[in-house]
Amino acid sequence: MAPTGEPWPTPGDLRPLTNALKNLRVQAGTPTITQIARMSGIAQSTVHAALTGKYLYKRSVLDAILATLAADADEHNRIRQLHGFLVEEARARRAQRKARPIGQRA
Repeated sequence: MAPTGEPWPTPGDLRPLTNALKNLRVQAGTPTITQIARMSGIAQSTVHAALTGKYLYKRSVLDAILATLAADADEHNRIRQLHGFLVEEARARRAQRKARPIGQRA
């Protein structure tokens, strides 16, 4: 099980992370993307991408969003662990692609 209590995500699946952030957002009173952006100092487009799973973002973005949504220490750590797993998995996939001959890359 992932630190969030959900099964570990399949490669490239950001849904467990976005679900954890959505739950945290609801617990925080469902602030708007604009409010989260203003309070966190993160661009509105980046906050939107993070909360909707458009792409995997830097840990600093995650930390700013978690601080804005007032995640308690346990929740903060669980979500950071999940994020770290996804980052490492993405790095491994990139390394595998780079190791293939150019004509075989997908």
